[in-house]
Amino acid sequence: MKGSNTGLVFAIIFMCMAVLLDSRFNDLAAISNLQMQYNFAMDNAVEAAMDRLVEVDNGWRKKLNKEEAVKCFYDSLAINLGVFDNRNLREKLKGYVPVVGVILDDGFYLYCDKEKIVDGERIVVKEFSKKYPYQYYDKNITYYFTLTDYVRMIDETKKEYYEGDYHDLGMLFRNSIMNDNAEFDRVRRMTIINTLTDTIEMYINEHNKIAWHYGIQYHFALPYIEREDWYRTIDDISMIALFQGYPYGNNITGTYNRFAFAGARIHKNKSIA
Repeated sequence: MKGSNTGLVFAIIFMCMAVLLDSRFNDLAAISNLQMQYNFAMDNAVEAAMDRLVEVDNGWRKKLNKEEAVKCFYDSLAINLGVFDNRNLREKLKGYVPVVGVILDDGFYLYCDKEKIVDGERIVVKEFSKKYPYQYYDKNITYYFTLTDYVRMIDETKKEYYEGDYHDLGMLFRNSIMNDNAEFDRVRRMTIINTLTDTIEMYINEHNKIAWHYGIQYHFALPYIEREDWYRTIDDISMIALFQGYPYGNNITGTYNRFAFAGARIHKNKSIA
């Protein structure tokens, strides 16, 4: 092959590689921009929902509205993703959110999909689960932990019920975890985290069975979450949401995934009638 022909071949190969690399770079840049947009949408949605969750907090009495909080979450997410005015896209968007969790002082609810039979027809609806307590069993004692030092417990041997600050109850149960501050805090935190993750995973698995209802072919799964992130979440009333499998679109490959938290010591000083 003549030198001129060889040079032409290499030039063509170089140009093809340059085009492919440029296209790949443009895709990565587009994905990065979309990730920032979607991150903002998710963070804004859970924060807006959290703000609606605690309707009243005057230091000693709270009124919670989890239904309004979840509605606010979906509305905010749809608005920030530009699909609020399209009913079909707004409904499909909900399918990419297998669970929204409302974490309260003494337990939590998960807002998720459920199959029901109505007039002989199988339908899918989103609704709240039952309330799950932070329950732990040890040495014939069932503990019901809270996000604070307050604990409820049942002595299964005597069938007696106790509640109060664990420091005080520890004097009645000398051989319990309540007499070791570090151990009590470790068990309390791990019980809350394990109950949350196990229950969320259960509902995500159920969501995988009915995602077809939304026209979604994606395997949802609970991502790994750093323990420090969980610790911040269980310090106070909070909300969590999993948004997964959302396509970037515009012929860009890949899907967006995020697990967002919002929690806070929100104080809304309003009187309660």
